[in-house]
Amino acid sequence: ADLSLDLLAADYALARYGEIELAPREDRRAVDRWRVLRRRLAVRPAGMTVRATADGSEPPAPDAELPVDLEPRRTF
Repeated sequence: ADLSLDLLAADYALARYGEIELAPREDRRAVDRWRVLRRRLAVRPAGMTVRATADGSEPPAPDAELPVDLEPRRTF
């Protein structure tokens, strides 16, 4: 099984909740994992259409950069 998502989640948890700064090499690996996972998730079976996001805009391209604001959105 592919551990990319698990490793990316672990990197995020360390940086976000553990307040541990990742080494530059680990940071690059995490970003690479994110890009690979985005590309994999963007592959759709033939005939499947792309749906707009909740605000009506088009979803970002699979190779789009990471968002600047990674704060979790709070919903009540």
